[in-house]
Amino acid sequence: ERLRQVIAQDVKRLDRLITDISNASRIEAEMTRVPTEQMDIAGFVHDVVQTY
Repeated sequence: ERLRQVIAQDVKRLDRLITDISNASRIEAEMTRVPTEQMDIAGFVHDVVQTY
């Protein structure tokens, strides 16, 4: 019985690990699709400072 419990816990742990890896992979794939563009960081910081 104890061995069955250990196996069941390990199966659940592996399932969570596989799900986490799958989710991370999906998020990474979505991030690579986001177009990037240059921006004026100094101007952005200036605008933020002026606002607050």
